[in-house]
Amino acid sequence: MELFGIACPFYRAGDPGTEYELESGEWERFAPTAFDRALRRSNVRCDLLHNEIIRLGYTGDGTVRLWADADGLHFAVDLARGGDGLYVAGLVADGMLRGASVSFYPRESRRFTDGGRRVVEHLDVDLVAFSPVRTPAYTATSVAVRGVTLQPIEGAQLDG
Repeated sequence: MELFGIACPFYRAGDPGTEYELESGEWERFAPTAFDRALRRSNVRCDLLHNEIIRLGYTGDGTVRLWADADGLHFAVDLARGGDGLYVAGLVADGMLRGASVSFYPRESRRFTDGGRRVVEHLDVDLVAFSPVRTPAYTATSVAVRGVTLQPIEGAQLDG
């Protein structure tokens, strides 16, 4: 069973899901180069809902795979066939997990104005973790599960 999706989209003009308005009023974007170094060197973890106690895996142990393409940073996470894996798959199936979010430290960014908006574009980041979440900042993220079919519980099954 595998959890997969887009952890962070790269900015695409005209796609509002690929940028995010920060509390400072700046708009945050990620350049296609943002994760290049991190993909070569980092041991990135996947946590459920950014909770370090609920660890789903690491790139270092092979349970998490990350790659980038023109759309953004993609992920695949091996989930256990029972217990926590079924719980996570159920959260995705129920719509409780709708996207993803990244934890990072910016290494190189540039600031500029685009159409009257102040923009911070991350060119290079230290990627610490990513998480499936209910309300992602970037709506162009995604999360799904493959390798398992979940059936809703019917009323008759509850009667015992």
